[in-house]
Amino acid sequence: MGLDKVLGPLALIGMIMGSVFALGQTDIKRRLAYSSVAQVGYLLLGMSAFSELGVSATMFHITTHALMKSALFLCAGAVIYQTGKRGIKDFEGIGYKMPITMLVFTIGSLSMVGIPMFNGFISKWNLAMASVQGGKFSYVALIMLSSFLNAMYYLPIVLSAFLKKGEQTDLTYEKDKVPMSMLIPMLLLGAGCLLFGLYPQLVMNIVEKGIAYLYF
Repeated sequence: MGLDKVLGPLALIGMIMGSVFALGQTDIKRRLAYSSVAQVGYLLLGMSAFSELGVSATMFHITTHALMKSALFLCAGAVIYQTGKRGIKDFEGIGYKMPITMLVFTIGSLSMVGIPMFNGFISKWNLAMASVQGGKFSYVALIMLSSFLNAMYYLPIVLSAFLKKGEQTDLTYEKDKVPMSMLIPMLLLGAGCLLFGLYPQLVMNIVEKGIAYLYF
């Protein structure tokens, strides 16, 4: 049995089951952690293609995941720092108390789902193209299913943060009550998700040159 026949199914199991378990979490940090399991599945999927495009997509996704998941974890940490709460339900109305934090969380979430203009979309597009190139069209459908599951456990948090009152009585935006040493890294990571979504070749040019030199 070829290694691709082992890595491919393992990747798909990780992508889907990681998302399914994330969906069942009520603690924000546990949800993000299970989401990371699904993202490892994406990395294995790219490697299973055993092609230049597949390996390039994997390397790009490593950068993508580092940016968007770091941003999400920092945002979660900022919410815990300011409110002392970490339950998903506690995010209701938090967008009014912490607009900057939740703006970055929104960027990270849209990147995770794979919305165009964000770096997560480029990752998933390249992985899908590598699957098509390898004749594994079913993998494309499973990438789309995984993205749908991502949307199910990220977008409700974003929507409830800005569209529900929660404990808020006055729906006016306040200033995030966290140190600049927390806000600045979040903003930089969020900007990176946008920058590499709009200009992916900033990363892909380096990745492709390195892979061509080392392996192909």
